[in-house]
Amino acid sequence: MTPAKARKTIVARMARLGFTPAMCRDKSNDQLLMLANMTIHHQHYLGTMAADALIWLTDLEKLVRETRKVN
Repeated sequence: MTPAKARKTIVARMARLGFTPAMCRDKSNDQLLMLANMTIHHQHYLGTMAADALIWLTDLEKLVRETRKVN
């Protein structure tokens, strides 16, 4: 997967957490992963976390890790 395609996928997945492309524009892939991590764990604390959130977060982490290998 190309870095540009991976970035589009990461930004699209952040929409699940309420982030718009404009909100993601000035953030690195690592920053977006950290924001997703904090948001999902906060949802867990509130008791509103989706059943597949940790699986989804793991997939996002793998995608970010792949982009690091390319760079």
